[in-house]
Amino acid sequence: YDDFGKKGPNPQKLLTIYEMDLGVNHVTRKHSDKIPFTAHDLIPVPGGTDGPGGVLVCCENFLSYYKQGHPVLSCAMPRRLDTPAEKGLMVVCWSRHKLKNFFFFLIQSEYGDLYKVTLSHKEGVVSEVQCSYFDSIPVAISICVLKTGFLFAASEFGNHSLYQFASLGDATPAMVTSSHPNRENAVVAFKPRTLKNLTPFDELSSLAPITDMKVMDCFSTQTQVMQQDGSGMQQ
Repeated sequence: YDDFGKKGPNPQKLLTIYEMDLGVNHVTRKHSDKIPFTAHDLIPVPGGTDGPGGVLVCCENFLSYYKQGHPVLSCAMPRRLDTPAEKGLMVVCWSRHKLKNFFFFLIQSEYGDLYKVTLSHKEGVVSEVQCSYFDSIPVAISICVLKTGFLFAASEFGNHSLYQFASLGDATPAMVTSSHPNRENAVVAFKPRTLKNLTPFDELSSLAPITDMKVMDCFSTQTQVMQQDGSGMQQ
């Protein structure tokens, strides 16, 4: 912003890696990378014996893998067929699930679409990032993949939902990889469909934001708890 109404340059965003020594309670700054201005979420990647380490940076329309001393790998996210080209795609929540021999991420866009993200890696080196359309559910503020084969989706205002995995979505045509010639600018479209990889299992009624609560006997029978919600007509 300036006094002449002209648009100034966007401030530079940095991804900074710190190392913490728990023995002496000391933090050391190890490395910094410039990242796109649209970066809005970070997803840690398992390291050590579980994976290659590093971090996935969620940017508008694409994901980028960063690790100190490792080339940056960028992968576009598949888009809905009817989404305007100028409309950006943002990540609102994510969850990681580790199996015996591999791990994967489920991320959700602001449209409610779920994407499965996997990494091809060997000896700490990531060769490719894959992102594929998984399913579509109501937009959540948090999702959690359970070890028992369920996905819990917590909603901000609507009811919370529990889904059971019917499959892991390995056979899907709507997939983009970091090996695509256009990298983060690749455009792969899909048409939202009914649930294929998830099966609705249970639902937990949401109280939404509680704005007021009274404990009283309104009907001359016994004490009732009356609550007023900030969304909808529930009481």
